[in-house]
Amino acid sequence: MRIAALMMLVISMSAAAQDVVTRNSRNLAIGFQSLSSTNTFELDTSSASADDDNDSTALALTLSYYTSKNIAFFLEYQSEEFDHGIYDNSNKKLTSLNVGFLREYPLGYGFTPYVQGAVGIGSIELDPSVYSNDSASTMNLKITAGMALYIAEAWRFHLGLSGQYRSWQSVDLGSGDIDISETSLIGVAGLGFRF
Repeated sequence: MRIAALMMLVISMSAAAQDVVTRNSRNLAIGFQSLSSTNTFELDTSSASADDDNDSTALALTLSYYTSKNIAFFLEYQSEEFDHGIYDNSNKKLTSLNVGFLREYPLGYGFTPYVQGAVGIGSIELDPSVYSNDSASTMNLKITAGMALYIAEAWRFHLGLSGQYRSWQSVDLGSGDIDISETSLIGVAGLGFRF
């Protein structure tokens, strides 16, 4: 009897979690993500080129608006720190602002595969006594696929894998400009709340 009651409770919670994915009464969501990236940089100057592996970790805060068809549009603020500097050893921290969309495909019992795409801009501080600028900007494109689990109404836990391309602003080193582009494979874990 107790086992049957427990099973009924689990099934009803899963049904409620499934229902929150498909209904539109919880249109807003706030989320927190932790990201770990394997990054490959291509550095080009007028006289040489090189590749550099420079991994990073990041934290992101996301605000989303869900439509009635399991689609969300989001705005994300991200703070990322690299293992070593990009232009020199002092500039390791990049802040970014991303906008994008998310599409969920509910399976039942709260499980929801998802895909999302985003574009963004970022900024990293430079030493103005060394460079002609006091900051450098980035532009990025990111595609993500993963699995989300809705828990007890509106809590959303997700794991995903992203591919990213990012272009860095050319910076004058004194002896010429350096051009940087970057490709990344990113592991994502996050928790959100829909309200």
